[in-house]
Amino acid sequence: MKALILASIWCGVCLAAAGPLRSQVTDQGVLVIRQGGREIGREEFRVTPGRPGRSGGDSITATARYPASHPAVELHVAFERSRQETFGFQLERRAPEGAQQLYAAGTKTRMTVRTVGLGTEAAKE
Repeated sequence: MKALILASIWCGVCLAAAGPLRSQVTDQGVLVIRQGGREIGREEFRVTPGRPGRSGGDSITATARYPASHPAVELHVAFERSRQETFGFQLERRAPEGAQQLYAAGTKTRMTVRTVGLGTEAAKE
């Protein structure tokens, strides 16, 4: 029993010394859009440290639904940047007429943008 307690304390000390976990959320929130007291939309966002295996950076993800329940339009956005001055951006729009996506990736001096939707696809650099 004493060995188990000491092992638990040792693990706790090691985890505390390792710093924050990569999956920790640094900020998050929900914005409720109301009209005449009735909820007509909802937007949620989350900011997290970059993915494991990458050197630093941040990720921001957001989802917007209009109306909030049984949405006719839904938007998903993800933005990621690294300390090496690279970034990635993804926007997806879902609606009754179909889905559309926009992807962008780049560095300080170069950017590529790709759009996909409704039977079309295009890319520009």
